[in-house]
Amino acid sequence: MAKGRFKAATRVVHLWLGLFTGLVVFIVSITGTVYVFEEELFRVFHSELYRVKPLGKPLNLSQLRTLAAQAIPGKKLTSVEISGDAAEPYIFSAQKVTPKEKVSLTYFSQVDYWNDVFVDPYQGKVLGVVNRKYEFFNVDRQIHQHLLLSKPIGSFIVGGSTLIFILMLLTGFILWLPRQIRNLRSRLTIKWNGHWKRTNYDLHNTLGFYALPLLLFIAITGLVWSFKWWEGGIYRILGAKEKPNFAREYKTPSLHQPLAPAEDLAFAQIQQYVPNSYKLIGIYFSDKADKPMQCYAILNHNQDGWRGFSYFFFDSKTGEFFDRIDHHKKPLAMKWRNSNLDLHTGRIYGWPTQILFTIFSLISASLPLTGFLIW
Repeated sequence: MAKGRFKAATRVVHLWLGLFTGLVVFIVSITGTVYVFEEELFRVFHSELYRVKPLGKPLNLSQLRTLAAQAIPGKKLTSVEISGDAAEPYIFSAQKVTPKEKVSLTYFSQVDYWNDVFVDPYQGKVLGVVNRKYEFFNVDRQIHQHLLLSKPIGSFIVGGSTLIFILMLLTGFILWLPRQIRNLRSRLTIKWNGHWKRTNYDLHNTLGFYALPLLLFIAITGLVWSFKWWEGGIYRILGAKEKPNFAREYKTPSLHQPLAPAEDLAFAQIQQYVPNSYKLIGIYFSDKADKPMQCYAILNHNQDGWRGFSYFFFDSKTGEFFDRIDHHKKPLAMKWRNSNLDLHTGRIYGWPTQILFTIFSLISASLPLTGFLIW
């Protein structure tokens, strides 16, 4: 009798939480399905930006930076991404956020501009400029994370709905549990030749059971971008008493005269530190003498299962190296945080996990629909 009352109460909770958050779960799941293959799909639809033929030695990074800046007059370049593949363009980015007092309800109000300039490093030719502020895959991600609302509002709604979704997964598992072991087989299969209501019920019940572990994993890793307290909790679980410091500051900037543009020197040194073993090098430009130039390298063939991510820090005026954070020396919490996006999207182990995450994201999107039909 007590078990019956408990399940009845669980069913009511599951139903009303689903009705309350179903639309958000559906939107977040569908946009997440698209985002899993964002990089690959972007290349398909913008193939003209990747037509690079290696011809000798690339031009200096500072020269290419000047050419990229000329393609977006009035805007300030903030970073560059350099692929380890010699047949890839350099991607220069110019980003500026809107002051908080001018931000309104939507995502678009918080971005002043965001442009990516694709440059052929051998010919010094601008291949194209993409307005990331309105670009489809970025908009898809903003819907996924914030429902296209400003970050404080959107993060709270998506994060709150995700927390409720976790509760729904757990209550759904309780409802799935058969009263008798002989009924287990029917809970593990879908009756395709029955009435549509029975088939719909099985799709909701059975697929929800099979998807439960991975959907919990996706929800847990996704909440990191919604709530600082959730991120901090995972840090503590992984042994960090507080959020690790991913930045470095120098006490006194160098007084030496630069021998070459700072970005050229920094890029050359990073290449020496990670010769022929990087997937991507990123450099954040700094025009302030008291703010160092922060760089990173995403490593190829990393053996510990995490996303190989090392940081390098240089004097922003002279290009002198002064500190680094090597991937293999990072604590577990830092390795997790650098890997969380790839863990969340399934990109961590390439195509097999991406396909798996796509399938389960579609199942996640189906649960509010089949659940509504049951109601």
